Amino acid sequence: MLKSELMSIETSLKSRLQVLDDNSTFNAILKLNKIGETPDFEIDLSLTKGNTELRKLVLDLLSAIRNNELISFNYINSKGEESIKTTEPYRVVYKDRSWYLDAYCYSKEKFKIYKLASISNPSIIGTFSKREYQPLAYNGGGWRKIKFQLLF
Repeated sequence: MLKSELMSIETSLKSRLQVLDDNSTFNAILKLNKIGETPDFEIDLSLTKGNTELRKLVLDLLSAIRNNELISFNYINSKGEESIKTTEPYRVVYKDRSWYLDAYCYSKEKFKIYKLASISNPSIIGTFSKREYQPLAYNGGGWRKIKFQLLF
């Protein structure tokens, strides 16, 4: 492996560590740190003190995904309507300065995308067997619709 490739991997791991602050990522960085060169590219995704709850939610969701844990949470949609969702979590995504959850929604009977900032009171309510899952597209298509009226 080239030094530039190792440095790219290290930079990616450092970004992950800033967000998740987990031991396995830290240990991987220590192993790669033997290169002795300063990376020429850095991504700073570290969370401010005010976003520690968001970090905890991301870590809790990752744990639920890895342990096939069924979760329930309160959710406020783009219309401001609150509901309780029961979901099978499959993936956490960071896109355009926001965190999202790909999950199978029991009430809608399909895979949905949930914005983490709109989730509150998550709880584990059981376990589930993973179903066939294809990662959802985050291409700006119909997954996040917000209606608004512009007045002149």
